[in-house]
Amino acid sequence: MESYKSNPFEIIGIVPSPVINNSELKRAFITKQREVHPDTGDDTDLSQELNSAYEILKTEEGSVKCYLMLHVSENELNKNNLPSDFLMEMMEISDCIEDFFSQNSIESQNEAKSLLFNFKSLLDKDKLTLNLELSDLTANGGDATRFTQLIDKWILWYQKFRYYTRLRKNLDGIEEF
Repeated sequence: MESYKSNPFEIIGIVPSPVINNSELKRAFITKQREVHPDTGDDTDLSQELNSAYEILKTEEGSVKCYLMLHVSENELNKNNLPSDFLMEMMEISDCIEDFFSQNSIESQNEAKSLLFNFKSLLDKDKLTLNLELSDLTANGGDATRFTQLIDKWILWYQKFRYYTRLRKNLDGIEEF
């Protein structure tokens, strides 16, 4: 993933949020790109920054990470806060994936797919809940303590999502560097 030297939300001109409406993101990107693209506005550096910001924010992981990086350090974001029961569940999925590849077991593949599907469904539900909490907090001028607690929940969600992504790539046979 790209580095976060600049604030991608600011570059594109949208309100920072962990959940982004992709249509609004694309509309803001195109509007800004029309102003600065080398063919029309002659600002190659800003055009390239816009492209990078758009590529980051259009992904689920990227938008959440960028939002969290506005509030916490990268060390804090990457500090493992995952509970041991969660890690055990992930090991079970990982074992199914390994069985699929080592034994070419369709049953293991189907089990892994099912477990990952269920896990992603829970992540989606949690993301929706967290976004509603954030919207409520923002609309009602919530306190700093509640906001910090919510950011901690988002960090945990982000770490779980990254785990899901790695397992999904493993199942799809995509090796990470």
